Amino acid sequence: MFITLISKDSVHQISDNKEWKHTRLTTLRNREASYNSKFWSNYEKTYPILSEKIKHDLEIKSPLEKQFNERFKQQENLPIPTAKKNDFVFNYPLEKLTDNYQWFSDSTKQTAFYTYLEKENQFADNYIISYKNYQKNYFNSLNNFYPKDTSESKNNYKKGNLIIDEDSLGNSTLYEYQDSISRTPIFNLTKFQDNRKNGYITSIKSYHNSIGVTYTNNGGLSNNLIIQTKGTTTILDSIYSVYSYEWFNDSILLYTKSNTLKRSNKLFQRDLIHKKDSLLLFESDLTFDISLSKTKNYIVSKIESKDESEIYLIKKEAENLSLQLLKERQTGITYAIKEYDNHIYMITNKDAVNNKLLLLTDNNSWKEVIPHSKDVLITDFIVTENYFVLETYKDSYLDIKYKRKNESKWEEIDFKNKIFNASIQLNKEDKIKIYYSNPRTTNLQFEFDLINAVLTKTKTTKIKRGINPQYSKTERLWAKSKDGVKIPITLTKSLSPKKKHKGLILKAYGAYGNYPMGNTFSAEDAILLNDGFTIAY
Repeated sequence: MFITLISKDSVHQISDNKEWKHTRLTTLRNREASYNSKFWSNYEKTYPILSEKIKHDLEIKSPLEKQFNERFKQQENLPIPTAKKNDFVFNYPLEKLTDNYQWFSDSTKQTAFYTYLEKENQFADNYIISYKNYQKNYFNSLNNFYPKDTSESKNNYKKGNLIIDEDSLGNSTLYEYQDSISRTPIFNLTKFQDNRKNGYITSIKSYHNSIGVTYTNNGGLSNNLIIQTKGTTTILDSIYSVYSYEWFNDSILLYTKSNTLKRSNKLFQRDLIHKKDSLLLFESDLTFDISLSKTKNYIVSKIESKDESEIYLIKKEAENLSLQLLKERQTGITYAIKEYDNHIYMITNKDAVNNKLLLLTDNNSWKEVIPHSKDVLITDFIVTENYFVLETYKDSYLDIKYKRKNESKWEEIDFKNKIFNASIQLNKEDKIKIYYSNPRTTNLQFEFDLINAVLTKTKTTKIKRGINPQYSKTERLWAKSKDGVKIPITLTKSLSPKKKHKGLILKAYGAYGNYPMGNTFSAEDAILLNDGFTIAY
């Protein structure tokens, strides 16, 4: 289509029904209507005849029949477009970074940029023509991979538990349980979002008789915060550009604010009664952010960069609000804390290349409870009444290990698979909850009894499609890079695919230091494996 004239005399806004809403949760495969191939049968035969004027407009450059045939006929030997490189260096506060493609954002070079993009699009469209039918079938398979959950929840609710459910009018509503059976509606999510066009809720926090709701407009990194009374639409306070927040008490809120650089460099104390702010901390270093979190007894203010951190503690609901410096920053040193049984534990890389675990004693000194190892990286931990539980990596393989506090021998939880992903959570007493997945198994939940070393499966994710992931084989290979560093590659293939080997799909994602290990279950991968592809991460 070629647009030759734009009229702005009578502009009508697109209807704001759910079909047009564009949020971070909008994905094609979550649409209710899956692809229907029968719809397109004989479709061209019933298509209305174009008026001469429309046909003339569409044939400005070439006849429609020629356009149509060219659009769905693959061109052979189409050259791969290559963007030119221009010298450019960003001068950051502590480093210089070269970006040869910075000219993409240069407004004086937009014509050249669009010309290059057109060639990219032309090449991409031409490349995937032969995969059109497969894309439709793949999309349909994704839509029907997981069955709808029609089972009733068997959760044992306790007083104060929150759950989102629909009310009698179909509104998405947040309920708070008064006991194991009765519940009270405390927040209407549907009405809240309807009154804030183009925005979506990012978090909800309940505190005594109040509720805090953060929402963002058009997917920005900054959130707006609304404080309401539970069960009403009465707004007690509103704050813009909030990065993180926690309640100190019923009348005082602590929050950090995002600036124009999307950085959080200020910590405020908010008087909710008089709607006034007091500045508690200001961070001048452009490489650091301030964030808030909480433990049982403390609000934790963490000032951190990519590889450095500083921690302050604020005693909840104390008579006077004060910041206690727990650990001040040191070059290249990171800290992370958790609180168990009124004791503070800290994981740090100070004098510990692969992290160690420390305990804050009653005389405010740090005691090492788990030393570091040159071969094993500690990434997370749990402390129960009698046990330490660690999430560790060795040679790129994850392990969940545990030991009694007064013993030295470590035991590992055997999942019967070497390649898997799991996260740990304290359940009760000397039991932990484990969220588990591997390329051959859909997401599972376990309870592990540390005393009796018993692993019990508590939840299984079912799949609807005729795929049996158990017939897949996963292995980890190593490739040596140019500088000699060994790179782990996770390779998965089906042992009984529907079709013979169709090729290798290499997946990688490196932005912000995150990357997939290929050690979790993926519906997308399961379909491709079943169809004969091999997946490499």
